[in-house]
Amino acid sequence: MADRRRLSVKTSIQTAWAVMIGSLVLSTLALHSFFTARDAAGDHDAAAIMLARTLGNQLRLSDSVSREALQRSCNQFVKQPGVWAVSLRDRARRQVALASIDRGVENLLGGDAEDAGQSRVELLRLPPGLLPGQESVRRVQVDLGLPGETGRPAHLSILLDPEALLGSASGSPALYYASLAGIGLTVWLFGVWWVRREFLRPMLALLDPSSRGKATAGGEDIVDRDDELGAIARSLEGLQEEITDWRGRAELIERRMDSQIAAETQRISRELRRVQREFWLDPLTRVNNRRFFDEKFVSIFSAQRAARHDLSVVMIDLDFFKRINDTLGHLRGDALLRFAGELLRQCARREDFAIRYGGDEFLLILPGAPAEAAMVLVRRIVAMFAQRAKMIANVQPPPTMSAGVASIDHNLPASPGDLIEAADQALYQAKGQAGRGVRLAYAPSQKARPA
Repeated sequence: MADRRRLSVKTSIQTAWAVMIGSLVLSTLALHSFFTARDAAGDHDAAAIMLARTLGNQLRLSDSVSREALQRSCNQFVKQPGVWAVSLRDRARRQVALASIDRGVENLLGGDAEDAGQSRVELLRLPPGLLPGQESVRRVQVDLGLPGETGRPAHLSILLDPEALLGSASGSPALYYASLAGIGLTVWLFGVWWVRREFLRPMLALLDPSSRGKATAGGEDIVDRDDELGAIARSLEGLQEEITDWRGRAELIERRMDSQIAAETQRISRELRRVQREFWLDPLTRVNNRRFFDEKFVSIFSAQRAARHDLSVVMIDLDFFKRINDTLGHLRGDALLRFAGELLRQCARREDFAIRYGGDEFLLILPGAPAEAAMVLVRRIVAMFAQRAKMIANVQPPPTMSAGVASIDHNLPASPGDLIEAADQALYQAKGQAGRGVRLAYAPSQKARPA
């Protein structure tokens, strides 16, 4: 990017308006003087010099305009009738702007005026066929009297035909006003282009979030400008960086909080599950308590019957438990209950539920197990208890278990309570046997179980 100082936005706009208005006023005066001089004297050389000075005055006012603007002015000028070529050079004879209707006439532009502020006119004969219907042209050279900085126009050369210019006027006021309108339109277009390039496009780029203040005319970044727009762009860029930084920090904090919340939620869930297990757990035997049975058995029964799966329940009672408490004490009785709970936990499947139903009574809930499989399991439990319980309580008769088994498919109960009642009746029948043991319920009985 070219390193160039810029005026403030306010000063730049004021300067642009001043150049436009000044160019329009001077052009109007010069055009009026041109037509007046033509009508009064008819001097072609004077008219040519007047026309050249008109263009020079316009360029003098716009000496700070870019080379592209100077080239556009020359292009507009050669469109006038009778103007063949226009050349602008700096003090070092470097070409600044050049426009012609035919490249063949550019060599006739020649050198530049020698003295600052001086002008000269030469009549040139044209080679045959160079310009059809034209035998001669006048070459006007004007020194603009501007400082000799590189790249600034200092010399003006024009090839024109004053006769064509004067003849085209024909003394009509319409041509005068048409020329005036053309000059005004040119100045107005230049002003619109300047304001759009320097202010409107940069402002639109600042308002467009996708551009981030980068896209402007000529590939220049707004943040590199040294005017108010550049300061605004740099402030917006800094603000955008801060927003991005704070957004990143917020996302990091959010991720950390989410992680902490997730960890805390898992901890609370584990604690709730632990508390729930403790809530449903019998503290002495470490099997489920009667509260678990009351809350869960109905839903287990309904789910098994809805899925057309069998469900077996086993009511278990420790024989002569009161005698053990009375003879050996409650500590030995508690030890026997703990052993019974451990035995039930070890023999039950993962999906089975062992419950302390009350006192010395236990209940096994066996989802999916038929009555025959339940009988095999409970016989093994009863046998193992009889073998090992006498080591805990050495009394006569030794500690044993009695059990009653019932199932949905075998007993066809109408409700969960009917299934429990069938197993309880089977336990009653088992305790009535000599030596006690295991009994499968075949039909509910209304007899009361002995104490």
